[in-house]
Amino acid sequence: MNVPLFFTILSVLALLSLYFGRQAGEHIKGKEAYFLSSRNIKYVALTITILATQLGGGTLIGISDEAYQKGWIALLYPLGVYLGLLLLSFGIGARLRTAQITTLPELFEKVYHSVLLRRIAGFMSALSLLLILVAQGIASRKFFASVGYDDTVLLIIFWSIVILYTVIGGLRAVVNTDIVQAVFLGSTLIVLFVVTLFAIPNLEILFTQNQNATLAASDYVHWLLMPMLFMIIGQDMGQRCSAAITPATVSKAMASAALLYLLLSFIPASLGIMAHQLNLSIEPGRSILLSTVMQLTNPTLTTFAACGILMAIISTANSLLCALSANLAIDVWPKASVRAAKGLTLASGVLAIGSSFFLDNIVSVMILAYEAFIYLFFTAILMGVFLKKPPLWLCVTSIALGLVLFLAQNLNWLSVPITLGLLFMTQTGLWVFHRVRNA
Repeated sequence: MNVPLFFTILSVLALLSLYFGRQAGEHIKGKEAYFLSSRNIKYVALTITILATQLGGGTLIGISDEAYQKGWIALLYPLGVYLGLLLLSFGIGARLRTAQITTLPELFEKVYHSVLLRRIAGFMSALSLLLILVAQGIASRKFFASVGYDDTVLLIIFWSIVILYTVIGGLRAVVNTDIVQAVFLGSTLIVLFVVTLFAIPNLEILFTQNQNATLAASDYVHWLLMPMLFMIIGQDMGQRCSAAITPATVSKAMASAALLYLLLSFIPASLGIMAHQLNLSIEPGRSILLSTVMQLTNPTLTTFAACGILMAIISTANSLLCALSANLAIDVWPKASVRAAKGLTLASGVLAIGSSFFLDNIVSVMILAYEAFIYLFFTAILMGVFLKKPPLWLCVTSIALGLVLFLAQNLNWLSVPITLGLLFMTQTGLWVFHRVRNA
């Protein structure tokens, strides 16, 4: 790798990010401006920030690691994300924008008239986002180890910059930085894919079945359904919906981002498969993706790939950090000032990177983050969006059923497919009962 070029690009990125943070911070006069950029994000910027949020360390490093072990089955995770974004484009995202909410848990107070449920949902949403943010911390550790800088000090400096410009500028700083990062990353991935295709003996190795390419039934459910459902009710995407300039902008941007995401997610999966089929030497703890690029390309392209991967991690991390602190500063502690909100953003970032040193599997951490919030709040949030004046008892019953089934699954009383099947039937039954009763 070209070390001077690598640190030059990172330095330019750091300076740009801090500049965007400072510029955005000068126009912040309230929490709506800080967390929603005054609801004025337009189509192109919204598309790019959605793409940048999802195309992070989980997709690039995590999926290449899984593809190395299991083959094309690893694409189930990005397929779940794609389907979730597509569902948001079919009208759910537009309805969230029309609702004029700041966070998704706000529905529990605005629709169900329960402040307590709003605070509980806000805390659970923040916890889920924190775990996903921890996964980005794991990805960054693997990244630095792969480029030969397994140094805690360098990792802390890197995360300090990410946290700092997010703290200063809020969502507007995140969106402006996402645009630079996503354009750089997308271009690099496409060039990288084309070059690596010429480095392999024939294309058939991409379609040769890995002997370990199997998943348990529960894994199929987790990898596909959990990211799909979390896309719909996750605060990071909910924040994008609420920040759009119009409801129609949300639908168009979600559809565009979904297509771009699905196309780009094939690249890290294919590189993971290449590494397996070519029997490349991968040291323990190193990123499959970056190790493959190092061995199949030249130092200059490896440098650009490394910077692109790091930008992907950053673009997801800053979005999660902003969404997480919105839950804490608006739902859990609604009286928090903008200064207090910035303090919560700072504390959340420090907690996430500290926690990442105790975990290692990126995809597993992300699936865990999705699961509890989906079981408890998925149906309640959708009913709040689509039903006219749903009663509080309906919301509480939905959450209680979800909690019971979540505990039953995690205590190994029921298998994952059976638990999700029961969840679907009971929640659908509640919805139908309410509609029939009020017909």
